[in-house]
Amino acid sequence: MPSGDVTYFAKAPIVERVLGVQFASAGPIHAGMLGAFWKTLGPEWKQLNEASPIEQQFEEFGKARTVRPALSVTLSKRPPLRLQFLNTEGNRLIQVQDGRFHFNWRDESGDDYPRFAQIKTEFFAHYDKFRTFLLIEAGVAIAPNQWEITYVNHIARDTLWQAPGEWPAVFRNQARPFGPMAIDGLELSDFEASWHYDIAPELGRLHIEFGHAFLQRDERLELLIINLTARGPLKPEPDEPADCDAVIERGLTLGREKICMAFEAITSPTAQQYWKRQNGDG
Repeated sequence: MPSGDVTYFAKAPIVERVLGVQFASAGPIHAGMLGAFWKTLGPEWKQLNEASPIEQQFEEFGKARTVRPALSVTLSKRPPLRLQFLNTEGNRLIQVQDGRFHFNWRDESGDDYPRFAQIKTEFFAHYDKFRTFLLIEAGVAIAPNQWEITYVNHIARDTLWQAPGEWPAVFRNQARPFGPMAIDGLELSDFEASWHYDIAPELGRLHIEFGHAFLQRDERLELLIINLTARGPLKPEPDEPADCDAVIERGLTLGREKICMAFEAITSPTAQQYWKRQNGDG
C-alpha cells in the first residue's frame, strides 16, 4: 500500500501530469454525448480538440500476460472519439472518450508545479461531473476497471547537458538507458529505450520511456525525455464496492509513489541537486 512519503524537486523537469481512469460502460458513449458534456463545463473550457481514441489497456499478470507500451493510440477510419477540452490558461486538459477519462496538468508558465494533492482533487471533481452527466443525461452507468498516472519530464539542452557526450551526467551509472557513447569512430547521437517493472504483489506496472527529441513547436529546443506511467487494476477492500473513489485514489497514490521512487533511483545526485531535491509531498 502507498505510504505517501516521497521525494520531490522544487525545480523538477516535469512538464505534464496525467491522472486517468479506464472504465467499461453499460451502453455506447458517442461523440454527441461527449460534446454535450463539454457544454456543461462553463466558459473556462473554451477550446475543443479531437484526437484518436486511446485503446483499452489492461495490466495482466502471470504466464499469459503481455507488456504493452505506456500509451497506445488506436488508428482507424472512423471519426475520432476522444475529445479534449483545454482551459483558457492552457494548463489544464480534460480528455474523454468511450472507456476513458483523463485529466492533465501542463506547464505553460514555468512556475512551480502544483502538488499532487491539488491535481488529484481536481481530477476527482471533474471525473464526478463526467460520470454523473452520463448517468443522468444519457442513462449510461460506467464501471471503472483501472487507474493510470503519467509524469512527463523534459530535460532541456543547456541545463544539465550541452551535447550527447554529457547525457551520462543526468543518470546514475547503473541506470543509463543508452549504450556506449562512442564505438571506434562512432558517436552516439540519438536513443530511445523502455523499461517495465511489476508493482508487487500484482498491484500494477510501471513503464519508463526514455528518448531524445526536439520540441515539435520549437525545433531549437532539444530535450532528453523521461516519461513514467503507472497503471493497475482496481483492488477494493472486502467491504468496498469496486467503483468507489477510495479504490481509484489508492491506485493513483500508489502509482505516484512508484513514479517518484523510480525517478529518484534513475537520476544522478548532480541532477537532483540541480532540480533542488527536497522531502515532502511532490
